[in-house]
Amino acid sequence: MFAPAVDWLCDAAGDLLVDAVFDISTLKDHWPDIAGRAGVETGLDWHNATAARYTPAEAARMLSPASRRIVERHFEDFNRFGYDSPA
Repeated sequence: MFAPAVDWLCDAAGDLLVDAVFDISTLKDHWPDIAGRAGVETGLDWHNATAARYTPAEAARMLSPASRRIVERHFEDFNRFGYDSPA
């Protein structure tokens, strides 16, 4: 059902197939670069932002067993893209 992002964004050798990967949590900071690459002149509206931020340990306690298995299967994404794993 789920595929690791590295399966979509990297070749068999692990090299990125795209010019850049942006962290959604810092999208607002990177928007000028993204808009410039896409050739658009528009702002970035932010809707439904979650105020709560959880540490990886707090997030891990909230995961169901099924969600934990999904995260563990895709741990490579966390390593490759510099995220702390919640599992």
